[in-house]
Amino acid sequence: KKAGKKAVPLGETPDNLEEEERLAAEREAARIAFEKEQEERRKEKEAMEEMMKQEAERFETETQALQEMLNENKSHLKDLRETVRSQKIWDRFLLCNGTPDPTVQSELNTFTSLSIDETKSSTSQDVTGCLDDVEQAL
Repeated sequence: KKAGKKAVPLGETPDNLEEEERLAAEREAARIAFEKEQEERRKEKEAMEEMMKQEAERFETETQALQEMLNENKSHLKDLRETVRSQKIWDRFLLCNGTPDPTVQSELNTFTSLSIDETKSSTSQDVTGCLDDVEQAL
């Protein structure tokens, strides 16, 4: 063997060694590229999960705020309805005309019953009055 020359195993030529080294370098580059791509995908996935988590938290916060607003509005509406109802009752009382409140069934029943009784009573008085007038005329 000559000095300075690399010992080549039997069956391998310098061209084969260069080819193997080139293939090994390509495999290493492919492995590194694959790992880099996997790392990028992992980071993208983590970023997406973080964004979804933040979005869920924002949604929950907004939902709670809206629920509070809804409850306040319901309470305010109930108070307004009660105020309107009380005002209608008071206005009806001030009318003093004896007509029933059309929203209260018992008042309607009482009014109808009294009206029927009053009509019967006045009809009886009218008939009696007419008979008295006829008797006096005869």
